[in-house]
Amino acid sequence: MTLIFILTLSIILQFIAAFMALRLISLTGRRTAWGLISAALVLMALRRCVTLFHMLSGYATIRLDINTEIIALAISTLMVVGISMITPLFTDRKRAEDALLKSEEKFRIIFDKAIDGILIVDFTTKKILHGNDALCSMLGYTQEEIENLTVHDIHPPKNTSPVLAEFEKRAKGGMCLAEGVPVLKKDGTIFYADINTSRTATGGEHYYVVGIFRDITERKRVEEEMRDMSLRDHLTKLYNRRGFISLAEQQIKVAKREKRQLMLAFVDVDDLKLINDTFGHDEGDGALIGTANVLRNTFREADLKARMGGDEFAILAIDNTDGGTEAFSERLQNTIDNYNAKNSCQYRLSMSWGIAVYDPDSPVDLDTLMSSADKLMYKQKNQKKREKDSIHYSRASLLTI
Repeated sequence: MTLIFILTLSIILQFIAAFMALRLISLTGRRTAWGLISAALVLMALRRCVTLFHMLSGYATIRLDINTEIIALAISTLMVVGISMITPLFTDRKRAEDALLKSEEKFRIIFDKAIDGILIVDFTTKKILHGNDALCSMLGYTQEEIENLTVHDIHPPKNTSPVLAEFEKRAKGGMCLAEGVPVLKKDGTIFYADINTSRTATGGEHYYVVGIFRDITERKRVEEEMRDMSLRDHLTKLYNRRGFISLAEQQIKVAKREKRQLMLAFVDVDDLKLINDTFGHDEGDGALIGTANVLRNTFREADLKARMGGDEFAILAIDNTDGGTEAFSERLQNTIDNYNAKNSCQYRLSMSWGIAVYDPDSPVDLDTLMSSADKLMYKQKNQKKREKDSIHYSRASLLTI
């Protein structure tokens, strides 16, 4: 009876070990290895089942040694204990892998569905390893095309060197923000983005850079519009004093460097106060708008034209000095005459102006140039007034004769 008990217990343990081995297939994914072990254990258990059947039925032809069966029972026990001990290891590993897969799935969802464009770049080769859907949409590439590009390919050629220099500089530290970076799309057009970059390592000395792109094209356009509005006169849509001075100073620096002459004219609308007092301020505003249109029609688009305030205007003629100040004045007067001929106003538009020439061989600053033009303008204006007073005096003299 003892031998039968030992044999029965050994069979049960072998079946249990075979079942536990089968369970490890789902935990480890190694079907062949654990499948063969389970099959071997089942065959061993079946062989012992046959021996047990013969013993119970009295047909046993082989005499079993109890010591051998005790050793076999110990081996079966060790198999169950061993498999039960390694099962938690595989269970924990399986849980960790499942958690990692879920984490990767969440990351993938966040990565692919993020509103901002995200890319991962090999820090050494500058090759783009992956880009999310938003980045593909921004750049106009498919996922496969993105992964065949480098950082060089997504920035305008003239900006590539400074962008890469900044890329390496910033990527060596923590997370950094580069603002207003020009980005090149597949169709050749350019948009601007704020780019957050951070460096990460997957082990060893191999580094990757994660870049987050936020398209600021619309924001930049609005900012430029607002900036332009701050530099424009709301009535005439010409530059205001602030805009004129800012741009004129830049042009004078360029003219000095390139040895070019410039002409700066100060223009004053004659009798604007009289027009306002006689015909109303709407007509006065119309005279100012008319003056702005005359200046637009007289000078090139590249020339700076501004309403400096009240009835005063300024023009900085760039590369437009052929013929000198006389040709300049003649062209302006012709445009004024044409304007008066075509517009049936209750008054004739009249202007006085003074012209100062910027000579790169004897450079002066903008304030000096404006002061010279202003003095010449008032000189012409006073001359007109004296001529008008002289005519009135002559008429009064004739009436008294």
